[in-house]
Amino acid sequence: MNPDVRLENIVDVDESVHQVIAADHNGVNSGVWMVRNSPWMMWFLDELWAQEHLVRGPYLFHYEQRAFHHLFHTVPWARQASVRGRAPYERAGEVREHSKVVNQCVFNSLLPWYVRGDFVVHFAGLKGVWECAVFWHYFTLSQERPGMRVTNEQWAQEDGGDNGRGRRGRMATLWRCLKFKTLF
Repeated sequence: MNPDVRLENIVDVDESVHQVIAADHNGVNSGVWMVRNSPWMMWFLDELWAQEHLVRGPYLFHYEQRAFHHLFHTVPWARQASVRGRAPYERAGEVREHSKVVNQCVFNSLLPWYVRGDFVVHFAGLKGVWECAVFWHYFTLSQERPGMRVTNEQWAQEDGGDNGRGRRGRMATLWRCLKFKTLF
């Protein structure tokens, strides 16, 4: 993560843009996404949530990614056999008109392409121990930056305070993360 990058440098957009989303080799990627608090954006969120027909089925992508690709009517979405021949989403043009799509490395670098200085790294698909290990590696690196260091007292306060047994700190949090049961 690079705290020297200002959001204003990324979202230099006109008033018609209500969301900034990154794209990778598969098209739009909602892993890291910035939105404007506006009536149009509230409509879009409702519309995104309403795509219940995409929850199950032989579609590309997973979870909310399906709804994003459907609403944007992306090329990868349109090419898949499960939607070929269907009419595109009727307001896809409007969705694209109110969106700014940027390269993933602008603020949504996936781990294999992350370089020091990128704004945010996106730990896509990491679960369980891998997620913890990668997160802690980059957290430790962030502690080297001036103004980024988190003291044990600050950590304990954020983590709910000392529980009387001295188990509210970085190591306790790391241990809870590592032993957390996930499906993957």
